[in-house]
Amino acid sequence: MSDIRLDFDTLETARRRADQALSTLQSAGRVSDDIAPLTGESRLASKVRDFADNWDIHRETLEEQLALVRDSISTVMDVMTDLDVELADSLSQAAVEAAIDEAPK
Repeated sequence: MSDIRLDFDTLETARRRADQALSTLQSAGRVSDDIAPLTGESRLASKVRDFADNWDIHRETLEEQLALVRDSISTVMDVMTDLDVELADSLSQAAVEAAIDEAPK
């Protein structure tokens, strides 16, 4: 049987970074309405608004993907921790049963 080894520190760092990136994207406000009029040219202002609208759509997609990554890492950590506990309990129980079976009668 092969050992499964996970570096929980690395996983936790990755989860935290994904969460921080998600928070940054979520806090990024819409600035096109403030910036567009400053261009002084209606066609350029329209392009600024179009770019910002497009960015908002793509930012939303990035937010969803980052949330999925963060949640997936958390799930892997939770499942592997639970599995480790279950396997340890199973081994402990097997050791106790073996000791009882080998005890002099």
